[in-house]
Amino acid sequence: MGRKTMIVYYRITSIPSTNPSPIYQEDKDKLNEICLKSFVNAFKEVKPKMVFICDSCSEDTLEMIYNICPFEKEVMVTHLGQNGTSLKQYELAREQDDDIYFAESDYIYQENSGQDLLNGLNEFGLVSPYDHPDHYKTPYVSKLRLVDNYHWRSAENNTMTWAVSNQLFKDHYDTFYKYGYLDREVWDDLRKEGHELWVPVPSIATHSVRDYLAPSINWKENWEKLI
Repeated sequence: MGRKTMIVYYRITSIPSTNPSPIYQEDKDKLNEICLKSFVNAFKEVKPKMVFICDSCSEDTLEMIYNICPFEKEVMVTHLGQNGTSLKQYELAREQDDDIYFAESDYIYQENSGQDLLNGLNEFGLVSPYDHPDHYKTPYVSKLRLVDNYHWRSAENNTMTWAVSNQLFKDHYDTFYKYGYLDREVWDDLRKEGHELWVPVPSIATHSVRDYLAPSINWKENWEKLI
């Protein structure tokens, strides 16, 4: 597959999530550090352009970003809240021509998995790196595809960490902007418009939420390497 360029909008905050993390729930800056290290290890061959939207971040987190992330980057400091930063990233993404990855900061990635995500994006146009365990508890019937020796399956919904082709994003900008950070309605509307979300099996990343780690991978082993 041909190489495409990617820009990442990475939303990060020092405010602990209401969804309990399996590690460092009360130390969001430390969790941010571990997750960003895992992102860099995953995407070191892809070398995406990065835009960090730092919402209510500590000075330690801002310093950590510059120390850890080796990619071309811009760092924006905001106080917009969760929905506000979602809308801000969409406004910024609308003005450029790369394929897009909207990333939340509380994700842990498998090493060297960024190219697999990009391969899936090239094939499907709309993907998430996270094989959400709730996918296995619904009557939704998934399709299964093989892309460059990696399995992908269609998913009914997911969180708001996802990648999209530039054209699909611009074609459906109003839909994304309408829902902001809401993570079910947008996938329902896109599926009605003929665009299914696809996820990798096994997962490329997991949301760092104690009861919702992606299945089949020893994530504890992954994060312990980064502490």
